[in-house]
Amino acid sequence: MPAVVVAIVASGVWALAEEAPGPEGMVCRPVVVVEYHAGPNADRFRDHVQGHLDHLRAQMKAGNLIYAGPFEEGLGGLSIYVLDDLAEVDKLVSKDPVVAKKVLTYSMRRWRMCRPDDSQTEDDKG
Repeated sequence: MPAVVVAIVASGVWALAEEAPGPEGMVCRPVVVVEYHAGPNADRFRDHVQGHLDHLRAQMKAGNLIYAGPFEEGLGGLSIYVLDDLAEVDKLVSKDPVVAKKVLTYSMRRWRMCRPDDSQTEDDKG
């Protein structure tokens, strides 16, 4: 099946979740990473791609989702939710048309998304 390329990115990534101290010189945010995999009805992806995109955009607009995009090989992708509650993310993801129609399956796990702490001054850095 030809690949359908989809990539969506929300703005204001770091403004969407609480930062917490991480490893030295880093700040981290708790997120949930969702990995999508081809499901039993994967051949129906094109039939449901628009609903999938609409669902992802709605989650971004609601401030729940910050990144979403496909893998370069095969059917599947990754989404990063700025929620720390697996049950809440599971509830949101299960409403995605490609999941509801078993076009894609998914797995989830919590992740601490970290970046350099730009708020530190040179004196703070040592």
